[in-house]
Amino acid sequence: MNSKPDTDLENLRYHLALSQAPKVGPSVFKAILAYSGSAKAFFNLSKGKASKIPRVGEKLLEIQKQAESHLKNADELIALCDKKGYRILTSTDPGFPSRLKSLEDGPVILFTQGKGDLNFERSVGIVGTRSATPYGKSITRKIVEDLLPYQPVIASGLAYGIDIEAHRAALQVGLPTIAVMGSPLSQIYPAAHKKTAEQLQENGILMSEYAPGSTMVPGNFPARNRIIAGLSDALIVVEAAEKGGALITAEIAFSYN
Repeated sequence: MNSKPDTDLENLRYHLALSQAPKVGPSVFKAILAYSGSAKAFFNLSKGKASKIPRVGEKLLEIQKQAESHLKNADELIALCDKKGYRILTSTDPGFPSRLKSLEDGPVILFTQGKGDLNFERSVGIVGTRSATPYGKSITRKIVEDLLPYQPVIASGLAYGIDIEAHRAALQVGLPTIAVMGSPLSQIYPAAHKKTAEQLQENGILMSEYAPGSTMVPGNFPARNRIIAGLSDALIVVEAAEKGGALITAEIAFSYN
């Protein structure tokens, strides 16, 4: 699963140790890497040099002092992912989605399960309201059917309504589909979509930036929308509430051009 050369495994340990540390979000992580060169190098920097990294304050310097603890957590996470058959992709991994690498707020770590390449030729994101009407569901299926000649990957969020309809329609016509989850892979949410999540792995990928076993919080779901937008060459919104997550995803996609 995650059997890699020793140097790769060592880099993965430090990448996980830093990225999973408290208060280290993607933008802070990227600032640290831009200055240090690597996660491992950050842990070996002198306090004086580390304090010069933009956006790194005294609290983040505590991470260096607790390196042993963070590395232990990373080792446990690697072992868990191996056991469960999850793949761990860091932002420096060749298999990491190239579409996400250039995004300032893009994820720095992904946990995936399923089959397929994440650097696909074409992709279309399909999102919409959780309270989809029969018309909205019908239009979603029609859109996916009409996309079949172009063979895109269909990306969505596994949520109720339009999202799950897009995944199921893709499976029905044989298009690969990616479900970007707001929960860790170890917790399919909503649980009602577990069967679709299992089917999806035969011709697609479950994806999350949240470590298996981590706590699912409401803020995860708006945050994962940027990944759906970033993965999509084109984004289609099918029915959306004025203040719903689908329009937030559309705004993010617009900002990504």
